[in-house]
Amino acid sequence: MNENLVFIVKNIVPIVSLILTIIVAITSYKTNKKSLKQQKEINKKSLEQQKEIAEKNLHANIISESRIEWIQEVRKLMADYLQKAACFPFYYGEYYDNDSNAGTEKAEKQEIDNRLMEIQALEYLLLLYFSDNDGNKEIRTAIKVVIEYLNNIVETFPKTNGFDASSEYKYDDATITNLLKVATDYFKKEWERAKKLE
Repeated sequence: MNENLVFIVKNIVPIVSLILTIIVAITSYKTNKKSLKQQKEINKKSLEQQKEIAEKNLHANIISESRIEWIQEVRKLMADYLQKAACFPFYYGEYYDNDSNAGTEKAEKQEIDNRLMEIQALEYLLLLYFSDNDGNKEIRTAIKVVIEYLNNIVETFPKTNGFDASSEYKYDDATITNLLKVATDYFKKEWERAKKLE
């Protein structure tokens, strides 16, 4: 019996050991294969998320750059509008102060009309930049009030006294100052919005 036991130990133990090694190898192979598959899925999802984030960042950067460019363009246009609107009453006053130049009156009047039309053209351009909604109501109104103020000067300006101290008509730049304040606040808010997108 001892011989049988030795035979069994010598022959069967290696067979059992081989079977167990094969089972462990197969199990390990299946586990590794499953882990690799899961890792590939995780990597794929991660790559898709990174791609989505990159696309969002690119989109945000494009919007931010466009908004900053828009702000700079409209700011220049607004500065031109404000400068020309602020100077207009003085050009107009000079026109009436120079009544002695009767031969050039028609040319001077045409110059004044051209200046007003140029300011009105700037008004229309500015209004095109600001859509007609509640968020832009204040700036649109301030732009329109300036041109109304200038038209009022043309309609009611006394021809004799100009803007001197004895005149009943006094120069008042409150509408222009108000537009400057409203525009400054508006552009600052837009700038902050553009920075948040970066």
